[in-house]
Amino acid sequence: MSEKTASEETASEKTAAAEVDIVLGPTRYGKAEVRVVHVAKSGGTHTIRDLNVSIALSGDQQDTHLTGDNAKVLTTDAQKNAVFA
Repeated sequence: MSEKTASEETASEKTAAAEVDIVLGPTRYGKAEVRVVHVAKSGGTHTIRDLNVSIALSGDQQDTHLTGDNAKVLTTDAQKNAVFA
């Protein structure tokens, strides 16, 4: 009996291999080092605050990884806009 190469696998064999239960672990994502500069003007005195803000998010991302559904993902632009708000 000869061994089959990967290209010779039948469709049913590939499907059976794909039906393995996969359990995803905890996922995290975010945005690092969003720079925020704030100038507070008080008469002739200006006070400058220079911040670097990092965002770390986590949650149920199974649909994102398995089907490509990004409905539960907060975009990097939305994360940056929340920092600037």
